[in-house]
Amino acid sequence: MLQGLIEEFRLYGYQMRKDFSMDEAIGWMRQAIQVKSNSPTTFTLSYSASDARLAQAVTKRLAEVLIQSNSSRRKTRVIETDQFLDDQLRQAENDLATQEEKIKQFKTQHLGELPEQSAANLNVLNGLSAQLSAAENALQHARDQQRVLELRQQEQKRLRLLSNSLDSVRNQAATQPDAQEALRRSS
Repeated sequence: MLQGLIEEFRLYGYQMRKDFSMDEAIGWMRQAIQVKSNSPTTFTLSYSASDARLAQAVTKRLAEVLIQSNSSRRKTRVIETDQFLDDQLRQAENDLATQEEKIKQFKTQHLGELPEQSAANLNVLNGLSAQLSAAENALQHARDQQRVLELRQQEQKRLRLLSNSLDSVRNQAATQPDAQEALRRSS
């Protein structure tokens, strides 16, 4: 920064003296500049020179360079801060996505075991219990019907046997006349 001002205003013999040394010129310029802090946010800047107009021009330019430099530093800090916040936000988003995936996996592994699912589980259990009762009732009804059908089947067997017995008695009676007479009397 100081080198640029020395070159711009050709201070301390820049490009005029053969024995010019930029390091010496920068040292002299530092001695000629005074910065006085007035408060945490303000300061006074001055540059001493034998020519008042040159001193005023250098001071003005020095203030512009400081303001521009300060502004550049602030912009850089803002950009760096913005970048940092963006990085932190991306990291937080990645962390959140990772945690959400872990929660999803946990819920999948423990499906039906989680506290927030207890009401749903009770509803499902009640529904299944009602279905079980209905199935048990239907099963009992089917068993009752099976018993009735088995009794009818046994009844039909007895009737067939009785019918077959009667048929055989009738057949014997038809072949034996005395038996026919006995059969008629019994009817």
